[in-house]
Amino acid sequence: ELPDNFYELTADDLRSVLNSLKQQNTNDNPLETRSMRDRAQSARNIIYEQIAIRFIVNNRYILQGLFRPDEPVSRLIDFIRINLICPYINEKDFYLYTSPPRVILSDLRKPLLSYDLSPAAFVYLGHRTISPLNIQLASNIPIRTIDEANQLAAQYVFNRSRPMNERERERNILYNERPTSALSLTNRSTPRNPTNSNIDDKVLRDKLRKFIPGKK
Repeated sequence: ELPDNFYELTADDLRSVLNSLKQQNTNDNPLETRSMRDRAQSARNIIYEQIAIRFIVNNRYILQGLFRPDEPVSRLIDFIRINLICPYINEKDFYLYTSPPRVILSDLRKPLLSYDLSPAAFVYLGHRTISPLNIQLASNIPIRTIDEANQLAAQYVFNRSRPMNERERERNILYNERPTSALSLTNRSTPRNPTNSNIDDKVLRDKLRKFIPGKK
């Protein structure tokens, strides 16, 4: 079990990296504001060597994988091709998105951190003309509990204990049945891009609580 001060320490770590960034008026200096946003994303990349992505499948299951923040979005497509069975994945109308707010991961060349997926995010599968999608689990993926998924996210992402090697990443792919109590995990209580780049404890706790519920 994570210690009681887990979130305080993580918040302090992240705040110390971002504290020097000063928010500028977007209308007066849009280029500098964009630069500061890129620096903030790079700071997350330095802190989190692994990020956790949970794919929501049929609003009932979660497929969890661990990635490096600098990997391109196309890596997510490769991941679901291997671990999910869906005849529409290779079609041009198939896409991945986050919600809320709804953001389509349209540029497959961009790194994951550029879409604010670090340190953890839920990703949905969509199609422009077909809904709902018929998605099945690949036969070689084990079904495990949400608690096991939380433990892996805590160990390899939020605790930042050490980088995970390729063999560990493949072994720790999780396909979890999504319990009713996990429906609240998709609700965001804070905007994806807060206007104040000096992130406080509450903002970071809200983001981490989606992945490890029960912590306050």
